[in-house]
Amino acid sequence: MEVAESLHLSYALPTPEEWAVNLRLFHELVVKFTNKFLERVWDEEIIDEIHSDKTKQAYKFFEDKNLAPDDEEWKELPSRFRRGIMEAVGRVLRSQKEWKDCFYDVLPLFLKYYGGRGSEKEKKRRAFKKIREELIANEKYYNYILLRQVVYQIANYYEKNGVLPEKYVECVKPSLSGTFPFSVDDGRIGFGKLSKGDKGKLFQLCYRVKDKELKLHLRVKLPVKDGEKIRWEWFEEDLDAYPKFKEMLALHRMEKPTLVRRRLKSGFFQYQLVFPFEVKVAKKFGKHILCIDLGERKVVSAVVMDHNGNQLTPPIFVRVLPSVKEKILRIRAEINNIQSKIRGSKTTHLSAELKKKWNKMNNLLKQLMHELSNIIIRIAQAFRCGCIVFEDLKSYQPPKGRNLLSWLLSMWRRGDIITTTRYKALRIGVRVETVKAFKTSQICPRCNSKGEHVKAPDRLNERGEAYPIFHCPSCGYTADRDYVGALNVGRRFILDESGEKKAKLESAKATVYKTVASSPADRSRRGHTASNDAPIRD
Repeated sequence: MEVAESLHLSYALPTPEEWAVNLRLFHELVVKFTNKFLERVWDEEIIDEIHSDKTKQAYKFFEDKNLAPDDEEWKELPSRFRRGIMEAVGRVLRSQKEWKDCFYDVLPLFLKYYGGRGSEKEKKRRAFKKIREELIANEKYYNYILLRQVVYQIANYYEKNGVLPEKYVECVKPSLSGTFPFSVDDGRIGFGKLSKGDKGKLFQLCYRVKDKELKLHLRVKLPVKDGEKIRWEWFEEDLDAYPKFKEMLALHRMEKPTLVRRRLKSGFFQYQLVFPFEVKVAKKFGKHILCIDLGERKVVSAVVMDHNGNQLTPPIFVRVLPSVKEKILRIRAEINNIQSKIRGSKTTHLSAELKKKWNKMNNLLKQLMHELSNIIIRIAQAFRCGCIVFEDLKSYQPPKGRNLLSWLLSMWRRGDIITTTRYKALRIGVRVETVKAFKTSQICPRCNSKGEHVKAPDRLNERGEAYPIFHCPSCGYTADRDYVGALNVGRRFILDESGEKKAKLESAKATVYKTVASSPADRSRRGHTASNDAPIRD
């Protein structure tokens, strides 16, 4: 089986501090003209057309349709700058297609569930929950955050105007932050000397090796204020190449960057050039499937299967070290303490401290996410897996009313684990797929009957949705529910791969433990399982 997709990684280089004033003016012009042009082309027909026509760059779509402005202020801008503005707007319009489709699925259901007693906030939450349930029942799956945002946008419009919006473009008025793509520029990038021909161009970069060191020379055309007028001039600078940048440049093909403005921890803004690198990936996969369930108690539950649905390994459980949990709880307690102090007040010192604690929490979770994805990759390599399969978590909603567990899962960016694993896996020739998350912990993988969740293998009479053990009354199969979820993720994938995507999980081929006749792990979650801890340095 061969890889059909490419992989892009990015690396950010800070721009020279001496350019700060001119870059600020450049950013202001980008914000001004992108939002002005976005307002001009904010139309549902254009959203559909530009999304369906992905064979060309976005700016070419606007040029072909004669949608570019024709006023003097627009014509005075450099041609590549105008193209960059149209490209940035076009990318936004292409991303709006899913939001628009979600809007028209939600709109007929909104008044059915919105209303009743309670505050506006409670009515929004109640409507979102009911609408989401009905959409899932009709097999319409949207990202959890995207769907909630659309429901809240419709609710805000309804509360303000007293009527529902007729069109998506009436309900939503986006604004752009000033990101500028240099990919539309035909300025040179690569080895050798820079061309002095600057007509219409905005960006040039050359790199060469001198004294066994990689040297970078950057030229960017930036605006300069000349009284009331603005002229454009070239700015040049030699940049230091960091070791990681050198490594990526040596191994992969570099493409033209995007200029972004990012806020540093100090609170100041920095303008950075984000360079995409096209990464070469392996062409052949292994034969086995690594099935992953990102559970509520055990962070990762994994099992290896073959394409015939046979189970090849005992379950592999990955847990977070107790010291890491304690650190998360400690930061959470500090956040709650600061929030209780600033409630009703606007103390700058406490607000800054709260932001610092949240950054600390986010950095810890990001580090943990990378550790977990690395463990998943190592498991796939150890068992020669050509494919890693996850549940599709875009419609996942953390459970409520479970105190600490609910809070941790609301913070836990499990979708980011999938994204991070995907780009790491592609680099070693392993693909990552997702399957529909429906009944994966409720169907028995041995006999396809509906099971139940119990408190423990020796307490089968104590049943409850939140209990950790799966038990099948039909065949007596008992196992950890997350382990069962991993098996059913694999069975669902094999069913989808065979072309039966609309078939129910109950119709999938029952899995058989091919290596051992009867695994102790099937009888108890304390059986012979290969377990890993995800370490995090304190």
